Amino acid sequence: MSNHSKGDIWMYHDPDSGKRRPGIIVGYSGPNEFDVTIAKLSSQPPRTKFDLVLENWKEIELIKPSIVRTNKLYTINANRLIFKVGKIEGEQLKWITDSVVNYIIGESH
Repeated sequence: MSNHSKGDIWMYHDPDSGKRRPGIIVGYSGPNEFDVTIAKLSSQPPRTKFDLVLENWKEIELIKPSIVRTNKLYTINANRLIFKVGKIEGEQLKWITDSVVNYIIGESH
């Protein structure tokens, strides 16, 4: 089991494409849980109001300018996590999780 927590950015096996891609952990119950909820990261331009641009992508050790797709959520087994890339904390993590909540409850932001 990997050591992971909310705000961590991991490379993971995408269940849709079967490819490796980055994602941020936005839901996590604790160290004894086997599932995590992630939001996809993408280097493509924003397409919806739920695509948040990470202005500090270099500081969080991403290799390309990236967005968080807060409406592209997946709950996966932690065994699909490959390696940790970086971490988002503080106000930036709150901004992302607020967008996830707004998407789930159907509110715009």
